[in-house]
Amino acid sequence: MEQDFSARPGVAVVTGATGGIGSAVARMLVARGCAVVLAYRSDADAAAALAAELNATDPAATGTTRTDTTRTGAVQPGTTRTDAGQPGGVQPGTTRTDAGQPGTTRTDAAQPGAVQPGATRTDANTADERVHETGATRKRRATAVRADLTDPAACAALIGAAGEVHTLVHAAGPHVPMMHLSTIAPERFAEQVAQDVLATFNIVRAALPALRASRGSIVAVTTAATRRFPVRDGLSAVPKGAVESLMRGIAAEEGRFGVRANCVGPGMLTDGMAARLIADGDLHEHALAVTRSNIPLRTFGTAADIAEAVCFLASDRARFISGQKLDVDGGYAA
Repeated sequence: MEQDFSARPGVAVVTGATGGIGSAVARMLVARGCAVVLAYRSDADAAAALAAELNATDPAATGTTRTDTTRTGAVQPGTTRTDAGQPGGVQPGTTRTDAGQPGTTRTDAAQPGAVQPGATRTDANTADERVHETGATRKRRATAVRADLTDPAACAALIGAAGEVHTLVHAAGPHVPMMHLSTIAPERFAEQVAQDVLATFNIVRAALPALRASRGSIVAVTTAATRRFPVRDGLSAVPKGAVESLMRGIAAEEGRFGVRANCVGPGMLTDGMAARLIADGDLHEHALAVTRSNIPLRTFGTAADIAEAVCFLASDRARFISGQKLDVDGGYAA
């Protein structure tokens, strides 16, 4: 297994981390030695479960006792804790209560990347905290942070909570119903653009200072539909086209600071957005058969296929690749 990220200080921020693609990316990053911040908008249970999974002891070491070496009363994997709404985060000497340990209070020293007021996070309270496990020291792997990416202040708080950031993987995006462009109300289109394009701009803008400092990279998950337009997919293809233009702009302007920016365009998958479209009835069996026949490889991909491309572009193996888009679509756009 490649350990592309094991020597890198800091974390990767993965937006849309509770989705099919986002969670696959987070799992692969962790498997390759990366600490991650799991950004989610509303599904706290899924975020907590994913953080607990990524922070869990290896199955072969079940029953191992973990001892936090940084402070007393460490939050256990999967525990959600709420920080008092202090301006600028929890201040030195303030008391905080852990939801997972009723009645427990503790005093925190000032820590880089403290969670901002009102933010909720799960386990791995800073990515660089260490725990003892069978005598070996290793980094905790995952932190979950809630953030509405359409809110610039929430994006700033997310990056502040992350601390040192070497990678931003933007895999967040709204559900996209299949509709002909002529049937889309202007208000619906504006909402889609806000949740897709504006949200991307907000999180990229917030992350740039940290990425400049680390000479890091951005990978945005878009769609193969920007190269070959599928009928009724305008609510995805049009905003994602703007996201891809934004990534090319970032690559052109931020390369002088060592920042790379690329995109990965998923084709038809058996999980993620496609699974929701099938469940909602937007894609019936005949439509799936037609779609499969339009793919040269005559098969659908998986979220793991997308994660492979994302992790490659985020790694130093892609150190001379920027401003590009890699479609992972079985040849659909050929």
